[in-house]
Amino acid sequence: MLRLQAKFTTLLDVLRASDGIWPLAAKVDVERIAQKMLNAARSFVSKSDTDVQDLEKCLKELRLPMVHMYDGAFQLNVSDDQLHQVAEQISGYSLSSSCHQSHKDLTVLYQVAVNVFPKFKAAIDALKLPEDMSVKVAPLKGLYRSVEKIILDTLSLDASSLKDVVRAMVIVPDLTGFPVVIRAFKNSPDFVIIAHKSTLVQPLDGWRDVKLHVACAQDPSSLVCEVQLVLAPLYKARSDIGGHVRYALLRDVNALHELKNSTSDKHAKLVQLEANLEAAVAARNFRKAADIQDTIDITIQITEQLKKLNLELAEAVKSKKFIDAAHIQDKIEGLDNQLTGTSDAPLATEARVPAASLLVNPKYPQLPLTEADKFTLGSKVNLKYPGLQLIHVSPHGSPFFLVHKFLLGDECDKILAKLSTTLVDSILVDSAAGTASTGAAAPKHVRNSKHVRITKDETPGLHARAAKLMNRPPSCIESAKMIRYTQGQEFGRHFDYQMTRPSGDQDPGSFVVDTHDGRVAPEFVNRELTLFIYLNDVEKGGETSFYDLDPKTNKLRGATLFSVKPERGMAVLFYATLQPPDGKFPEGLCYNAHNKCYMDPQSYHAGLPAVDEKYIISLWSWPPFVNRDASLTGVPATHEAKATDGTLT
Repeated sequence: MLRLQAKFTTLLDVLRASDGIWPLAAKVDVERIAQKMLNAARSFVSKSDTDVQDLEKCLKELRLPMVHMYDGAFQLNVSDDQLHQVAEQISGYSLSSSCHQSHKDLTVLYQVAVNVFPKFKAAIDALKLPEDMSVKVAPLKGLYRSVEKIILDTLSLDASSLKDVVRAMVIVPDLTGFPVVIRAFKNSPDFVIIAHKSTLVQPLDGWRDVKLHVACAQDPSSLVCEVQLVLAPLYKARSDIGGHVRYALLRDVNALHELKNSTSDKHAKLVQLEANLEAAVAARNFRKAADIQDTIDITIQITEQLKKLNLELAEAVKSKKFIDAAHIQDKIEGLDNQLTGTSDAPLATEARVPAASLLVNPKYPQLPLTEADKFTLGSKVNLKYPGLQLIHVSPHGSPFFLVHKFLLGDECDKILAKLSTTLVDSILVDSAAGTASTGAAAPKHVRNSKHVRITKDETPGLHARAAKLMNRPPSCIESAKMIRYTQGQEFGRHFDYQMTRPSGDQDPGSFVVDTHDGRVAPEFVNRELTLFIYLNDVEKGGETSFYDLDPKTNKLRGATLFSVKPERGMAVLFYATLQPPDGKFPEGLCYNAHNKCYMDPQSYHAGLPAVDEKYIISLWSWPPFVNRDASLTGVPATHEAKATDGTLT
């Protein structure tokens, strides 16, 4: 045991041999020392002969006494009913579970922390807490420990994950104290709660606590500070039995195990990405540099997610919750596959999912994907697609999704490069054919953008990726339509069904539905999914807004439901029409009598007037059994006019 521990502390000795303690007032070249520590850690990952099995043996010997010690102290004082009751109370506050510092540079972070610390301490002192609780405001986290922590956690010098430079601890006598403290912070005019992390139900090596990540209300920098809520019996056990010393050793060995066991190949990729970044900057290709930096940031974030999931997996197995363990393992494999495929290369012909898609967009809600799994009025999308973010669910259960980085920046640029110099006017089809169940005439819509179609043989990679997200063959998906909106151009409120039956002004896209298996398609079959992909950032105007249309009166119910602001590479996915497998439709849907299709009232949407120029790709998919490609037989060639020559790979 001692031999193993000595072997594993070699790296830590190198890290700690830098220049001793780092007082903030001293003139220390933080960047040089931190880089030295980072190089030592990378060397350990790539060259050390330390065996993973040895690390695991050491972890087991360290972990078991800790778990027994904390579990014993906890179970003597808490019942399962109390635990779950308090956990429900805490979840009732609807606090976010993650956050990051806005400062990535460690030196800047500490400069801000020095200024914030007095305000934080004064605000903590002013909190109104019961007398049986004790509060401890710690000094600023040691600079050396901060560098060590971010290097061992991320193998980088990105300080955005460091949230406990300014910190405090509240020791509560029993479980009921946790919601009391949270309520005190929520009611305090001096604090804003940003996020929280609880290990009450799923302990980490036996330890259970709640961490609040807060900011001082009057702090313009919004520095994230940490307040740890600790149960008195556990705190006493750690203090009396030397638990903190054991924890520190366990923490360090666990960090080295993570580096050695599952991240060495990923960190090698980080090194390569950083080399590519330096090359892009040297070549003054700053747009590419920005995209590579995005990929680096997300690679680091995925690694952190994998670490958390592995801990959840261990706890699920320990608790014999094997169904939960299977779901967690699926997530781990999905993230692992995407991370090993992370690259700054262009859009691949195969369906490569960019790792940057794993970053959710904090500007929008992130609802549990289990809510989307309840949807029964159509075929389901791939709920395991990396980065899929559920932002809204209608009363009929229709889900609305985002994928923050569906395309990377250089991929958007390659698509934009295909924009033809000759665009055609976007026309309205079936605008007065009736959208409500009464068959009443729909209001006239404004559509004055210009667009061009790109044939599918030019976009195999794009369609393969969209097919993976939509959970169906690429043959179900229409060719991509690239649309340009200049100042003042818009697309008024509308649904996205396609005209499938002739009329006096026949849409050249009308066709007889062909199926993969020869079945006769039901009469209500139509476009099922809409996928918008924004190709550029739009500062002003051009939002996609969704509304709730009353199917009886054909009037809006209330104001805008929600809007999405265009961001380069972001995708929006929703159900254009509803097509339940059993053919049974609930009441309250919108109905187009001419095309015999049904829509969720909340899929009524509009492209608001552009101020800045906006470019988007629209992809529409039909149900999985429809062969959309074969259905085009006999359609005039102009409908699939080529945008430019050449295949977009």
